[in-house]
Amino acid sequence: MMTSCLHCQQSGKGGTGTRPLLEKLLPEGYVHLVCSYEETAQTQFRAHIKLRVTSEDEVHKWLKDFQTSSGLVWRKSKTYPNTGRYNAYRVDLRCQHNTYPKTVGKKTKNTSCGATMYLVLKRHKYSQDRKSRSGDPHIKDGYLLNVNLRHEHNHGLSYADAAQKRDVSSVTIAKLMMLFESGHTPSSALNTIKFDLRKQEGDNYIHAAADRSICPDVQFCYRLYYKLFQRAGSEAVLPEESDGTDVSGSPGQGASVENLEEMIQQFCRSLTEKLKDDPQTFTAPIQTFIGTYNQMNDSSLTLALQGFGKVPQVRSKKVRRAVIPGRPLKSSRTEQHPYSKTQTQQCRNSPPRSVSECAEDASLGGH
Repeated sequence: MMTSCLHCQQSGKGGTGTRPLLEKLLPEGYVHLVCSYEETAQTQFRAHIKLRVTSEDEVHKWLKDFQTSSGLVWRKSKTYPNTGRYNAYRVDLRCQHNTYPKTVGKKTKNTSCGATMYLVLKRHKYSQDRKSRSGDPHIKDGYLLNVNLRHEHNHGLSYADAAQKRDVSSVTIAKLMMLFESGHTPSSALNTIKFDLRKQEGDNYIHAAADRSICPDVQFCYRLYYKLFQRAGSEAVLPEESDGTDVSGSPGQGASVENLEEMIQQFCRSLTEKLKDDPQTFTAPIQTFIGTYNQMNDSSLTLALQGFGKVPQVRSKKVRRAVIPGRPLKSSRTEQHPYSKTQTQQCRNSPPRSVSECAEDASLGGH
């Protein structure tokens, strides 16, 4: 239900015309008081509405219903732990197509969408159970939740586009967890959900399967599977990061053969998607990888799998002492200096010579 605010109309802020763009987005079961509405483009508008909501849980419930009725998904951009004296709850939301990507060039759903929504819940009671004495007529009438909606999306808003980006519902998560506990792998559990959905929807299966909330993607199933078994302390889950754990033994020591087959298939699908998304980057490395794989025997393949992703240790080289030009080092001398310590010591240790020996040496030197 949607009504115009009489207080804002008297002050000249609110409009009295029709609001078809806003009306088709609002969920049923609530009284939406429209204080202002302005269309900025053919499918874009800005609106300020108020609701009779008194608690934070009721705010979360309305937001969930609004996302379901509008087909849009909102993410938190800013929270306010200390809401102050006059606010009981406050949160700033952004469209899910504004993801603030860190890398450029990678395929992503980000479109830098400028749509925002601000939710502010006013206090109706203060300390010692004292009611608010605010002069705002909206608070006196019980409209405590303020919603500032800036519906200015820059991407497609069709059902198919919105359904593919929805969050997986709690009912679907419960079904997956029950299938995992009964022995299903991520792929077989997803196939079971698709089989039940086909049986339930019939000819409408294609449209129903496009809704991610009831038919998730296989990547989500694997993430949920790992998260569930890691909490339970299962040994059937490989470590997310290489910590030196040996997982190359028999299936009983790590994952089962069936789980490893699922992981290999998932690896091939992921690598294929990367090649399709960025062929310029991945074509040459993948060709080298396949060519090297085809030339390997079993023993070399085993060693390569065990060392895959590990950084090789670089041996430290011996530091050689730099050669300084000028006087040579003492260690590099081959001939002894006439006045070296060695010859001086030898002369000191030799016996004294007689006068005849000295005269003979002098006569030989004279010739």
